Amino acid sequence: MITMKTLMTDVSNRPINGVYSGVSFQNGEAVFWLSDGESKMIEGLPAGYHYLVDETEVPYYSKSFEPEIPSGTIVANSVADITCTNTYTPPILNPVNVGLRKVETGCFEIAGTYVLRADFRNLIPNTLYSYSIVDERMTFTSDGNGEYYGLQVKLKNEDMAVFERLPVGAQYKFSEPGGDYTASYQIVDLAGGTKINQSASLSPVSGSELSTAWETVDQNEKVIVNFENLLKAV
Repeated sequence: MITMKTLMTDVSNRPINGVYSGVSFQNGEAVFWLSDGESKMIEGLPAGYHYLVDETEVPYYSKSFEPEIPSGTIVANSVADITCTNTYTPPILNPVNVGLRKVETGCFEIAGTYVLRADFRNLIPNTLYSYSIVDERMTFTSDGNGEYYGLQVKLKNEDMAVFERLPVGAQYKFSEPGGDYTASYQIVDLAGGTKINQSASLSPVSGSELSTAWETVDQNEKVIVNFENLLKAV
C-alpha cells in the first residue's frame, strides 16, 4: 500500500480546501492510499487549479510517473491521467561470519579437546562454505535444500571456529554432549545487536547435551557463541 500526496493551489497560489470524491484537501494537500493495481478518480475539482502528485518514499522501492512530471492545471470537462510505477530493488545483504568459541574454567589439568556439533539450514543450496580454527581452514557443502547437519567441530580451550560468509537469514544451532563438567553457553553480538548475553547452562548430572536454539543470521551482526565448561578437580 502506497501513500500518495496531492498538492493543489489556484493561480494566486492559494491552497484548495474541501472534500472531493471522498478525498479531503486541507491547506491544499490531500493524502490517500493505493495498493498495487488500484486507482483513484478525484472528480469535481475546480478548473484553473494547479496540481502536483507525489508519493512518499518506501524503502527499496523506486518510483516513476507517467507523465514524467506529474503536475498540471485542471481543465474543465477533462480528465488528467497520472500513473505511478514502483520498482522493487532488494537490499544488498552482506554475508556474515559467526564464531563458535570454547572456554574452560576450573581445573585445567584435565583440559582436552571437545567435539561440538554444528547444524545449518536456510543456506544457499549446493554451496561450499568455509570455516577456520586457528590456522586451519575446512569446508562443508550445503545440500539441495540449503541444509547441513552434524558437522563435528573440534576445539581446545580458547579455540574459535569462524564460520565464514553465512547468508543473512540462514540459521545455525550449536550443541555439545554432556560430560564431567558444568556446561554453559553465551551468545554475544559484538556489534551491539539483539543477541547479547543469551545464555543457558546444564548441570553435568543430567548427562544430556547442551544446545542453542536455532539462531538466525542477521545483517551486520558480529556474533560469537561461547561454550564454557567448568571443570572439576580429580
